[in-house]
Amino acid sequence: LYIVAVRTDLCFEFAWPTPQVHPIRLIDIIGPAPPGAHLNEPPVGARGGRHERDRWAVHSATLRDRGVQPDEPWLVNLHETLPLATLKKGECPCLTSNSNRIWISSHGRYVTAKECALMQGFDLRRLSVVVSDRQLIAMLGNSMSVDVIKVILGAVLPALARNAQPGEVE
Repeated sequence: LYIVAVRTDLCFEFAWPTPQVHPIRLIDIIGPAPPGAHLNEPPVGARGGRHERDRWAVHSATLRDRGVQPDEPWLVNLHETLPLATLKKGECPCLTSNSNRIWISSHGRYVTAKECALMQGFDLRRLSVVVSDRQLIAMLGNSMSVDVIKVILGAVLPALARNAQPGEVE
């Protein structure tokens, strides 16, 4: 979200919203890990490749060095190069148009389109999907989190409405 210009002829204070805690935990979205799933490696073929497997080998060695338990849900985007990729425990890395490569260590699989939608705050009951999972994940990666937009608009719109001039649309 970019703020392009600020009107200086209006006098109002904008209070940045306080950070909100997401009501759904990541583990509630991805569910418990199946037994032994942490032993899986990224697949080679239609949904994976040598680079993802090589990157996962480096990340899994890092987790072992840290003494991480196999059932802990660590996520990493295997599409990112090693210097840029970050391991996140219990939270999702930034969703991008290439988020179809986010690996869940404890589950031994990539995140699904449904899980990406939930992590972005979308209500699945109100989401009508007419594209492939890969296209949906790309669109979700290009979108803003619903919860973030709610908080920002909840702070901006009342400030603008208080300072609306007579005859302006509120």
